[in-house]
Amino acid sequence: MLIIIIFLLSSYPFQPVLCDRDIIPVFLIDHSSVLDDVNIEPNPFSKISTAFFADIVHGVIKKSEVVIVFVEDQLSVEDISTKDALGTPYRNLQVGLIEKKVKYLPKVIDPYKLLNQVFQPHQFNVFHLSSGMNLKMLEGKFKHLYIFFRDGKNETRAEVLRRHDLIMREVYTVMKQLVNGPVFAFYTGKMNPVQREKVEFVPIAPLEETKFPGVMVVTDGALYRFVGVFASTFTRRAVFNQIPMVAEETSNSESLSTKMAYSDFDLQFNFLLREKDWLLDTVALLEGGEEVGRTTMSVGAPWHHAFYCGEPLVIINNRDGSSVTISEYKIQPRRHRRIGCQIGGRRDDMNAAVGARFLRSATTNIQGSAESMNRSNADKARRQSEDDPPSLDDTDYNFPPQETPPADTEITESTPTPVAKPENPSDEQECEDFGHTVSCGPYFSVGILSSLFVIGISLLILSFGVVALMSCKANDTYDDPHGKILVLGLER
Repeated sequence: MLIIIIFLLSSYPFQPVLCDRDIIPVFLIDHSSVLDDVNIEPNPFSKISTAFFADIVHGVIKKSEVVIVFVEDQLSVEDISTKDALGTPYRNLQVGLIEKKVKYLPKVIDPYKLLNQVFQPHQFNVFHLSSGMNLKMLEGKFKHLYIFFRDGKNETRAEVLRRHDLIMREVYTVMKQLVNGPVFAFYTGKMNPVQREKVEFVPIAPLEETKFPGVMVVTDGALYRFVGVFASTFTRRAVFNQIPMVAEETSNSESLSTKMAYSDFDLQFNFLLREKDWLLDTVALLEGGEEVGRTTMSVGAPWHHAFYCGEPLVIINNRDGSSVTISEYKIQPRRHRRIGCQIGGRRDDMNAAVGARFLRSATTNIQGSAESMNRSNADKARRQSEDDPPSLDDTDYNFPPQETPPADTEITESTPTPVAKPENPSDEQECEDFGHTVSCGPYFSVGILSSLFVIGISLLILSFGVVALMSCKANDTYDDPHGKILVLGLER
């Protein structure tokens, strides 16, 4: 446990700060019973605020005739508990505490500063005393006065405080004799000599961890995003952050199969395409074209929705016991196969030729402002499109209606092939981004867990109520209406 605490302290930088210089003990000398209605418990663990102490001072001003402020240059709680061979130096204050004529406040925030603001010190009401021999000067009429102490040389702290205790008793006694009304006195110090180092931890800004975004693979039939693909054996682990090559993709109306080639292995994703949704059936691991492992998934989502899972997908190699893991993955098959949207793998030469042919045929059918464009600009645009044709996904053209060629027609650069127009407008976005996401753990959301927690508390309260009702016992016998009535009388 000690090692953990040392480690935590060493992990965070800290700076020492001097504190408690303004927290000073205060004695309220009240032999005239000015504050009898104020009950203050001397708690050494709680600090008395300046506002609360100001209320006490203003109450003293209303009820007392003269206020005396005894001020030490330095005063702390350690001085109050000082003792020598003769015992405590505050003999008179101790007697006053026992008789409940003196109240002690261990920790007050800036008491001298507040007293100095309320009771303005002047030259005629400030006195510096080293003993009680020169008290005739107090015969003047004062509403308040300050008494500062002069310490002698070669005196211990206990001797100094004992002499101050005698001076306070003599001054207070003389003022009670000179004044007809109640007299109240404060005894405090200017500052606390004990300097305690308070450790303030400097918060450390957390390092911004850049999470690897993963790789995006777009094929003609589906969209994939993988994060953290690695192969591991008993002795080593290899991470594959590169974009895999799309080696093969086959599809029909009921299934879709995509094979992705990494440097050391291949992954084959097999889908079942149904009327309202799609299903990722299995993921197979291949080495050298031979299947060496397979994991059954049986997960899916409705059409135009993606499936995301943050739990690792692990495919075990049954040949050598190694495994391939995908830490996070997001998959969405397309309902309609999109030719020319392949990203991350190889583009088939035939599809590239067909796309270029479509682009060249489309430039002759641009609608809108084609009539106002002059011939030179049209030739310039045509030459630029032939030199560097843009992608079909980045160009919005209106194609003329074309007929579907027969199945035995050979596709060449001069033979245009129509593109199947999606039935759903959302299919137009499938080439670039995923749709709405379905998570692999929808039954453990925050809302569901919160509801279960509230239901559990309600059932607990209900169970206590049922147990209390079941513990109630009815009377075993009832009063006999024909029996003798019990009468309680008083004897006088």
